[in-house]
Amino acid sequence: MERIFRFPGGRDVGPSGAVGRNRSGMWKIEEQRTGGDWIFHGVLSGRADWKEIGWRVLKWGCDQQQASGRFPSSGADFHSSSFFIEALARATNVDRIGSSPASRSALQRGTDWLIASEAEGLRSNYGLTHRYYLQAAALAQSSVALSDPDIMKVAVRWACRGMKQQLPNGINPEMKLIGPKAGQTGFDVSYQMVGILFALRFLSVCDNSTLINELKRMIRKAGDWWIARIKSDGTVSLADSTRVGIETGRDGRLKGLDTRSAFLALIYGAQVLQDHEWIEAAIKIRPTVSTNPGL
Repeated sequence: MERIFRFPGGRDVGPSGAVGRNRSGMWKIEEQRTGGDWIFHGVLSGRADWKEIGWRVLKWGCDQQQASGRFPSSGADFHSSSFFIEALARATNVDRIGSSPASRSALQRGTDWLIASEAEGLRSNYGLTHRYYLQAAALAQSSVALSDPDIMKVAVRWACRGMKQQLPNGINPEMKLIGPKAGQTGFDVSYQMVGILFALRFLSVCDNSTLINELKRMIRKAGDWWIARIKSDGTVSLADSTRVGIETGRDGRLKGLDTRSAFLALIYGAQVLQDHEWIEAAIKIRPTVSTNPGL
């Protein structure tokens, strides 16, 4: 468990810092988000070489930024940029010394662009609950990294939007994007945990006690619903999910369960909720965990 918890996802980093398909030219800025994982786990494990890789990855991403703060991508600019800004903000907070004036300026411009593009975000994120928590995490961590409390106010709006989506049984709905029933909402076993992970990252920098308690209740309901679906062999069925097992991912393969995000969400959630059952669930799914984030 310790090995997987400490190991950053993905090794496909080019000499320039470009990751994945970006090694052949700019494709999606979100490919560069693994830089945040390299830095976080480098700090956690005392690995200066991992931190160096992480900042090289993030620098390549920052170098693609336009003057407006936008990061060009092959479609879905707002969503793709959100992933990168969340990773850059998280890295800045855990390794302030390793960050640079240039990376912090890029974070400021990117955050300003996200806030100015909120209407676009509301359109593109509609029906996809995990994306509300991605926005909340990206902006809240940016607020701390940039020492700007006004950014936190926008982050709180996104978190509250996310909490309003939760169903009484704990499901955080995800809209079906393709197929004959496109537009209908339901549960998705993978994005349920991805959303919890981002909500926990938001929670880590939130100082509003009322909101913290509301988020903890949301996280517990959402996580307990998911834990109940774990089979005796540690797997979780994709049956009836609205997105995984139906959509293809960035690599062109059918999307599966993001076990790494689920594992991290269970570990972090166990600490926040002081609930050993979440640790036991993490141990149970441990053999299924991939080191590649994959979403």
